[in-house]
Amino acid sequence: MKTEMFLAELRIGNFRIFGEGKDALLLSFKPGLTALVGENDTGKTAIMDAIRFALGTRDQEYVRVEESDFHQPPDGSARKTEIRIRCKFADLSATDILAFPEYLTYVEEAGATNPILYINWQAVGGFKGHRRFITVETKSGRDADGPPLDPEAKILLCATYLRPLRDAERA
Repeated sequence: MKTEMFLAELRIGNFRIFGEGKDALLLSFKPGLTALVGENDTGKTAIMDAIRFALGTRDQEYVRVEESDFHQPPDGSARKTEIRIRCKFADLSATDILAFPEYLTYVEEAGATNPILYINWQAVGGFKGHRRFITVETKSGRDADGPPLDPEAKILLCATYLRPLRDAERA
């Protein structure tokens, strides 16, 4: 049976409503279709946008990191200056393994060694003189200790983004 690479885990830190440590978001997914359902302002769009930032997008909308994307703690302390998003892809096919060999991490699970593709996206904001800057980097490896992704690898991972369905009856 042919396996399909899928997003098995998503970790988001210091992005919009998601903080760091115990306030970070960690989601696990199973193969197949996933639907995000919930009340307004619970982070559904933030989750989708985090995936868009980490993987790129094929829609017509330009994706740009804004200062408001950096987490503002509810206690009023300073806005965070670093966003971290990690995507873990599992069930890689032979074709996937050949497409991403230098970016793979091999993990021991249940007596077998499995290739995992980790994508770590990081944005760092700050000031240089009076100008605000945001730098973005995408690296591989479980702990972002692998090589940065080259443009060809990013294109292979680029996701098709579908706008969230906000009102099923109206849509």
